[in-house]
Amino acid sequence: MPKSATAIASRVEAILRARLRQVGEEIQYTSKFDTARGRRVMLKRAVNFRGLYSERFPGDGVIPGVKLRVHAKTPGHYLPSDPRAASIASDPKLGMGCEAFYVECEDDSAVERFIDWYETQ
Repeated sequence: MPKSATAIASRVEAILRARLRQVGEEIQYTSKFDTARGRRVMLKRAVNFRGLYSERFPGDGVIPGVKLRVHAKTPGHYLPSDPRAASIASDPKLGMGCEAFYVECEDDSAVERFIDWYETQ
């Protein structure tokens, strides 16, 4: 049984489900979605912020309210050889061997703006 998502993650998950195709089943810490063009986004479900892993990122400041999430355990921008959490490492589009980005959206509107941009990639 998946761990309960935080209230914030539950709202983000609802946005992603309404706009993208869910891939596989949600697991304890993440749920995955693909755009119509096949780009993957993965939601971190057990955090109190809007954290998304993605295949692309336009750069800080390009989308209002969206930035790389950088802290001691997360570099924000993963090069193909960079280690990452087990729940992400095996994903064929975001895992080891792939470039990936960990973005943070300041509110639900920023999530919508990020998905608007991401669907064009």
